[in-house]
Amino acid sequence: MPEGATKENALAAKGLEYCSRLFEVEQKLEDLTDAERRKQRQLLSKPIVDAYYAWLDTIFKPAGKLKQAITYSLNQREYLCAFLDHGEIEISNNQVENAIRPIVVGRKNWLFCDTPAGANASVIVFTVLETAKANGLNPEAYLNHLLTVLPDRFAADPKASVDDLMPWAEPFRMAFAGSDAEH
Repeated sequence: MPEGATKENALAAKGLEYCSRLFEVEQKLEDLTDAERRKQRQLLSKPIVDAYYAWLDTIFKPAGKLKQAITYSLNQREYLCAFLDHGEIEISNNQVENAIRPIVVGRKNWLFCDTPAGANASVIVFTVLETAKANGLNPEAYLNHLLTVLPDRFAADPKASVDDLMPWAEPFRMAFAGSDAEH
């Protein structure tokens, strides 16, 4: 930190303040429909985002990690601001990050991921499990059901539809919903 800089007046703290304000707005909007959320984001969040980018333009010759953060923010503006025009988009990807964390942490310990085919198979299984969780299903029961039903279905017809087996299909919501969905 430059001389005279404090936690309160440091540039990084100022950037964090803008982000915190955006998340405060999001908390107030969480129960709205996508259309209502989009409208409120335009009214409440867009001025904060505009002020943030105007503030970035005032920073003179940043260095180190701050320079990297500012450069990223400026280069990715279109993507970082997409939530303003789409009420269905979350402001952050924390939900996705939390969902894949166990996969990232455990990948060194798993067998068969040392080949492209093994990695592809793992990705499919993890995607099925996380999609089941996201739809409130018991992932273990759902995966067991798929592994029981799919071999016979594809043996009978390799191009068989699986739409009725999707975790959002009503039969599964009823049959596989359960407290284990949080695992």
